[in-house]
Amino acid sequence: TAVRREWFDVVGFSAGSEARLDWLPACIAAVRRASCHREIAVLVGGPVFTLRPHLARQVGADATASDGSEAPGLAESLLAGRVKRS
Repeated sequence: TAVRREWFDVVGFSAGSEARLDWLPACIAAVRRASCHREIAVLVGGPVFTLRPHLARQVGADATASDGSEAPGLAESLLAGRVKRS
């Protein structure tokens, strides 16, 4: 609902384990469909992506941050086009 009503440049998701990834691809796809910003960037993070960064692409994210302190800079780079989206 929020992405439908408000403009967001980036949205982020965190997952602690692969057992929690089953819902994530559908959720990311739903956010992209609903967003009033057609090119919304999606970041993922959490322990599962730190151990297996390739899973970011599998769930439909544009990038993964290794920790919360890295996420803002990565988001800025995505928006500026300095980081190629997955």
